Amino acid sequence: MPAKTRDPRWDNAKFFLIYLVIVGHIMEPFCDEFAFARSIFFFIYSFHMPAFLLISGLFSNRIVESEQYRWKKLLPYLLVCFFLNFYRSVSLWIYNPHHHFHFDDQNNISWFLMALFACYTIAWLLRKFNHRYMLLFSILIALVAGYDTHIGSTFAIARIINFFPFFYAGYLLDRDKLAAFLDRKNFRIFSGCFMAAYLIICIALSHYVYAFRPLVTGQNSYDDAPFGMQPYTWIFRLVYYAGAMLLILCFCSLVPRKNIRYISTWGQRTLAVYFWHLPFVTFVTRAPFIESFAGSHLWFEVLLALLYAAVLVVIFSQRCFTVPLEYMMMPDKFEKKSK
Repeated sequence: MPAKTRDPRWDNAKFFLIYLVIVGHIMEPFCDEFAFARSIFFFIYSFHMPAFLLISGLFSNRIVESEQYRWKKLLPYLLVCFFLNFYRSVSLWIYNPHHHFHFDDQNNISWFLMALFACYTIAWLLRKFNHRYMLLFSILIALVAGYDTHIGSTFAIARIINFFPFFYAGYLLDRDKLAAFLDRKNFRIFSGCFMAAYLIICIALSHYVYAFRPLVTGQNSYDDAPFGMQPYTWIFRLVYYAGAMLLILCFCSLVPRKNIRYISTWGQRTLAVYFWHLPFVTFVTRAPFIESFAGSHLWFEVLLALLYAAVLVVIFSQRCFTVPLEYMMMPDKFEKKSK
C-alpha cells in the first residue's frame, strides 16, 4: 500500500498557530497597560494550545492503537521537556538570580511537552474501552477537577486533565471526513464571520473576557473564577470546551489547503520554534527602552508583536535549530543515516 500523501493543511495550521503562540507571548507583558493587548491575548489563548493538541491527536493513531507501548516514541517528549524547562530556567535566572530549577513545576512553556507525553499515554491505556464513553468521561473528570484546589502546575497535571479532551477528540476524528467538512463553502464563510465576530467581542468587552483568563489557560481551579461565579464555573468550562472546539474548526477551515512555499515546510518544524523562542521574547520585551516605549505606545507594541514573531518563526525554523530537537525526538533516524 502506498504511503499516504502529507496534507499541507495541517502543516500550515501549525505554522500559523506557532506564530500566534509567539504573538501572545509578546503581548502578555503589556496586558496591564493596554485593553487591546488583553483582547488579543485572550483571543489567542481561547484556542491555540487546544488546537495544537487536537492536531496532535489527529495523527496519534499509529502510537495509540499499537499493541505495545511505544516508549521509544514517547519518552523523548519527557527528554525535550526536561531540557526546555532547564533552558527556560536559565534564561529566567539571568533576570532573577533567585530563580531555581524544578522539573516537577511545569508552570512554564515546557508543560505542553509533558501534556503530549501524558495524552499519548492515557489514550493508549484507554484504547480497549468505548471511545465515545471515554471522551465523555474525560470531560466529566475535567469539570469536576476544577473544584480541587490542590491540582496545579506539578507535572502539568491540571493542564493535562483540562486539555486531554481536545487531544482525544482529535484521535477520534476521521481526517478525511474532517477535511471534507472543513472544505464546505458554507462552513468556510461561517468560519470567517464567526472568527471576526469573536475577535470584535474580545476587543469590545476586553475587561470582561480577560477576567476569564485563569479558566482558559487550563492551570487554575474554580476558585480563580471571576464575578463570584465559583459554584457554577463548571458550566463555563463546559461552554468553553464547545466554544474552543468551534474556534479550532473555524480556524482550520480558514487555513490554506495547498502547499505554500516555506510556510508548509516551516509548519513541520514548530517544535524547534516552540523550544527556542521564549527567552528571546523575554530579552526583547524586558529591554528597558522597548519595555518603556511599548508600554506607552500601543502601535509600537502591536508592530513589535507581529514583526518580531515572524522573525523568530523564520529563524528557529532553520535546520540548525531543528536538528538538535529531531535528534532527541528521533534518534533512530540519525543512527540509520550514520550506517
